[in-house]
Amino acid sequence: DTRRFLTEVEIYLRMHPAEYDTDKKKCLFLLSYLRGKDTQSWKQRNTDLIFNWKSSDDELKWDDLKSAFKKHYLPADIKADAQLRIKDMKMGERADNYVNKFRVLADESGYDDEALAHIF
Repeated sequence: DTRRFLTEVEIYLRMHPAEYDTDKKKCLFLLSYLRGKDTQSWKQRNTDLIFNWKSSDDELKWDDLKSAFKKHYLPADIKADAQLRIKDMKMGERADNYVNKFRVLADESGYDDEALAHIF
């Protein structure tokens, strides 16, 4: 979900380059749509950096905010996390949901086709 959120933000910003033409606007866009449990303190801290900026402060850069976001919200080892999650998957209510989730984790896991066939 975290990677998908960041990808969707990136897509939107690239589709609207004239509207989001500064790092500040890009950062505020991401922060304005950040939702979920345990997000408020990180969101507030970074929003405060923008709203309370003084000319003597370093300006918050878009690439820096993205890096901080990834560091804070993504697992340290995406590959290992995907490997654990794919092994723990169980068929739920619909086969197509299982297959779609499996494909996403398979891409992140680094497993070869033989290993994936065994796990599936």
